Amino acid sequence: MIVADSGGLYALYEANDVRNARALIEKYSKLDLGLADAAVAVTAERLKTRRLLMVDRRDFETIRASDGTPFEIIVAPPSKRRRK
Repeated sequence: MIVADSGGLYALYEANDVRNARALIEKYSKLDLGLADAAVAVTAERLKTRRLLMVDRRDFETIRASDGTPFEIIVAPPSKRRRK
């Protein structure tokens, strides 16, 4: 997993993150939140960042960090390549 902030990139996932991700999945059970998105959220929270670069932002419009604050979703602009 890679999380980025102004200080650089981090590739971290710790043992406690698995427990916290499972708890987040339970908390947002109506969203059908997957392990990947839950892992991003708990890792970002542990690293004290709320800025996430995401392709699929649906779940992150609803889930919040443990202090109730929303994540700031940074979405890359669509590709300008032409489809054939």
